[in-house]
Amino acid sequence: MNAGIDGPAVRSGMVRRLRRVLFASVLGTLLAAPAAPAAPQEAESYIVVLEDSIERPGRVAQRQAESRDADLGHVYDTVLNGYAVAMTPSDAAALRGNPAVDYVVRDGVMHASSQEVPTGLRRISALGNPTLDIDEVNDAHVTADVAILDTGVDFDHPDLRVVARANCVVAGSQCVSDQGDDGNGHGTHVAGIVGALDNSYGVVGVAPGVRLWSVRAGNDAGAFQVSDAIAGVEWITERASQVEVVNMSFGCGVECIGEKAPFQEAIAKSVDKGIVYVAAAGNNVEPTAGGYIPSPNGPTVAPGQFPAMFEDVIAVSALADFDGAPGHLSSSPPCSYGELILRDVNGTVWVDEDDSLANFSNWGYGTDVAAPGACIRSTWKGGGYEVKSGTSMAAPHVTGALAILASRDNPNTRADVAALRQPLLGTGSTEWNDTHKSYDEEADTFEWIADGVIEPLLNVDNESVFDASHPGNVADIGVTSHTTGALDLYARNAANQLWHKTYSPYESPGWSSWYREPTPNNAGVKFAPAVSSVSATTRDLFAVGSDNQLYFRSFDSGNWGQWWWMPGPTASINGAPSVTERPDVAAGRTLVVRGSDNQIYLRNFAAGNWGGWGPLGAPPGGATSSPSVTNHGCCIVHVMVRGSNNAVWDRYWSAAYGWTGWSSLGGVTTTAPAAADAGQTLYVFARGADNALWYRRYTTSWSDWTSLGGQIVSNPAAESRDGGGVDVFAVGLDGKLQQRRHVAGAWTSWMRVDDECPPGACTWPAP
Repeated sequence: MNAGIDGPAVRSGMVRRLRRVLFASVLGTLLAAPAAPAAPQEAESYIVVLEDSIERPGRVAQRQAESRDADLGHVYDTVLNGYAVAMTPSDAAALRGNPAVDYVVRDGVMHASSQEVPTGLRRISALGNPTLDIDEVNDAHVTADVAILDTGVDFDHPDLRVVARANCVVAGSQCVSDQGDDGNGHGTHVAGIVGALDNSYGVVGVAPGVRLWSVRAGNDAGAFQVSDAIAGVEWITERASQVEVVNMSFGCGVECIGEKAPFQEAIAKSVDKGIVYVAAAGNNVEPTAGGYIPSPNGPTVAPGQFPAMFEDVIAVSALADFDGAPGHLSSSPPCSYGELILRDVNGTVWVDEDDSLANFSNWGYGTDVAAPGACIRSTWKGGGYEVKSGTSMAAPHVTGALAILASRDNPNTRADVAALRQPLLGTGSTEWNDTHKSYDEEADTFEWIADGVIEPLLNVDNESVFDASHPGNVADIGVTSHTTGALDLYARNAANQLWHKTYSPYESPGWSSWYREPTPNNAGVKFAPAVSSVSATTRDLFAVGSDNQLYFRSFDSGNWGQWWWMPGPTASINGAPSVTERPDVAAGRTLVVRGSDNQIYLRNFAAGNWGGWGPLGAPPGGATSSPSVTNHGCCIVHVMVRGSNNAVWDRYWSAAYGWTGWSSLGGVTTTAPAAADAGQTLYVFARGADNALWYRRYTTSWSDWTSLGGQIVSNPAAESRDGGGVDVFAVGLDGKLQQRRHVAGAWTSWMRVDDECPPGACTWPAP
């Protein structure tokens, strides 16, 4: 080691330096180039700690910063004697020699503790599906409802989105709603595997942010009475219009079923209502649906496992995966679950190996699909996290996958349930060893025991099948109401794609998933889309394409037509279109746009045809935003736009007087206005200079401008869906859609549309 420091290494370095000097000398002679000035240094952030003897660190900090033309940050005089400062590395080096300074260090950047992606999620290829958007940002939720029929779910766990709960472990004739804590932890662990939030901490589930319904049928010791489980199934089935999938990570043999199976009958009737049931295959190292157990000592008969063996239930066996990847890569598990060796009741010794059937797992022709079930980290009671193993952990992986499928194709009948099973099984992987490994103690040999049935291993990387699409950051929005109480929402995202979701208070309360829609010429859209509905079965959608031309598309009797080009009033359209229904004209619509000359133009639809464009002019100085159009009452049409003075201007038409001139509604606005008619009240909304949402309303006269608060970055959109209240939408600073509603004389608080209005949180009066 000393020879390397003092000997050959130094001598060779000297030779290299000598060669560089000689070469530089020759090059300088040939080119006669002047020496380049030293590059200016960039300021960096440092923390300066002063000597303890310094009594006034603030004064010293200010003097030292000013002498170096540095930017002074925090000054510390309690936990430290020092300050933070942005200065050059040269200044930092000079300060280190100052007798008043103890030491100087670079300021560092800390990050929130990262969320863990469990091995099970990696093994089913969830990270390979971009529509799941697993990126430690809680901006996309799978829009489905999953009931966890178990020991309960920690209602306050910060990594879970529990929207409802019931306690069925009670005396009395019915489960008790809004009760039931998890005193065991098992149900909370299962819930996290299904749908833990995709945020910056904890874990993430297969269906991130899915709506979880906690149905407690097991006690604190983890024991389940069949009668309580049946009561849970009944409570869930009474809510079949909302709940799509149920997870059951428990079971027993024929001893707890009897000659007849009321539990099986209850599940069958629940499936008739369109609910999918998933069950753990069991941890008894035996066939799920009864039959012979193969072993080196000869076959023995197993009674089977309930409810996994019920025909209407999807039974899940467990994969032992130690590293989250196929291919027998790891030799030892990341946790201890009874060691690697398990001896069953018959004395057979089962040995675990990576990427094989877990040594505890049941199997056989009654098992439908396999999923990771060994060493799975998930949520736990009390807001914590634990690592557990069992088919109880395998089943919720499948439940989460079914939740993704159900978010796209909501099951309502037994046929719908059967249809959801097909893509689940059809996309399964065969890259695993679906056998047990047995050890013959007398012969001291290992033997693979095959059951003759190869279950598909859950795989969710096919984004066209397991499509949990979300637009990401939204840029612009348009909204209409096609049925009393319902909403149709269209949005343009940051990638200029067009997305759609609906709100219904009827068959499936709450918001639907986001659906991506085709765009004109498949080339993207600009500005906000506009949509109108003249009946429950029709829609008209308008958008400006990437070529600044106007296009429209119509929906009628269950089908969308293609996009059609609509000639504009000028060479191009400068902003978003706006459209309203005309109650005074059968199936009539009025469409307004801003032309490339910053003037407003109008076109009417009546008697099955579009009329020509007519000029509406503009406020003094021209229109500086897209227009908004709405009808008011029976026969008045209002067009509003922002003027050059940043105020909102209004012009309206009535059958009695025709068009008025432009009049100012005042205000200092930074976006286009949004107008909506709610019975006898006319609303106008716009973003103010403070980035909050402001509004005025007209009944017999105009109110003052009033703030609704919030921090928004988009034009608002507004609609009245019930003739009395009004809904207003805008994009928040996080790029997500926010909503407030005025009904019964009061405004709701701001709600995120992507929170899909969990039961009880967005209960509005029935239409």
